Amino acid sequence: MYREVAKLIIYGNHEDTILMKMSDIFKKFDRDEETPDKLISDIYEQIKRILEVATDYGFDKNLWHNYLTFYLITNENPFSLTCEKVGANDGALMNLLRTTSRCL
Repeated sequence: MYREVAKLIIYGNHEDTILMKMSDIFKKFDRDEETPDKLISDIYEQIKRILEVATDYGFDKNLWHNYLTFYLITNENPFSLTCEKVGANDGALMNLLRTTSRCL
């Protein structure tokens, strides 16, 4: 996952986001840098964070896709800035999410 996230320039480098934290957890797992107990604890912390965001903003069904959508529209990135200026094309965000979810 961390290899793919590093290629997603649209997300920028927001270290404290759930996306980046999860990416870091996967990197530590692959490199055997942490104990399994620590990694599990870190994963549960991010699950709690995504559930809190989901509760606050009324996410349903696929929480991960909802979170990625939320992340895209609430942060300054090329996609959100372009949408603010000219508006999104029909299905533009869903096409972006489909592409992103295949990478992750």
